[in-house]
Amino acid sequence: MRLFRSSREVIYFVGAVSKPGYEAIIVALAERPKRDEPSVPTLIEVWPGAEYHERETHEMLGVVFSGHPNLKNLLLPEDWNDIPPLRKDYISPGR
Repeated sequence: MRLFRSSREVIYFVGAVSKPGYEAIIVALAERPKRDEPSVPTLIEVWPGAEYHERETHEMLGVVFSGHPNLKNLLLPEDWNDIPPLRKDYISPGR
């Protein structure tokens, strides 16, 4: 994910390695949602394996994947109320 002044850039690198003949094809999908309201469509219907990657990105960076059926936390406590910890504006309590 790259940051811009008014937006973020979310880039997926996906491929169908389980399908013969498609092993060498990697697709880059990019989306630039608004910085304050980062939301992009989920890819779960096309790539079910994207579920955990989207959950982690949502949890750690605050990107909302619209249409995702299960955006619960993976690593942080369920009652986490602070901003996502990998955002640049997050201030660690130990600092």
